[in-house]
Amino acid sequence: MKLVLLAVVVAVAAAAPDRSYEAPKVFETENGIYASESGRPVEGYGGEESYDVNGEFSYTGPYGVVYKVVYVADANGFQPQGDHLPTPVPTEYPTPEVSDDDDDEERYEVPAGYGSSYN
Repeated sequence: MKLVLLAVVVAVAAAAPDRSYEAPKVFETENGIYASESGRPVEGYGGEESYDVNGEFSYTGPYGVVYKVVYVADANGFQPQGDHLPTPVPTEYPTPEVSDDDDDEERYEVPAGYGSSYN
């Protein structure tokens, strides 16, 4: 009886769905493209299952330059990072301080003989 119970437990464990993301997937092609990715299951939008993913890829571009991108894809979207990628422009700039004191302003005076008539 214990043997049958043990066999049932092992069979149920083997049939249970594996919710974990597979071990990091790594591949490299003959032309030097390399990629690696891993992740974990999380609750997604609307209660559906989703994944948080970390990964990287690299490739050799023209003139032998190697380009590498490291990324995260999660609830905040796809977030790549790489030395060759442009950086976002700041959306907020500091506001310069303006003095309300008019006494510090220099006043321009028109030189004598100008502005009253044309000669």
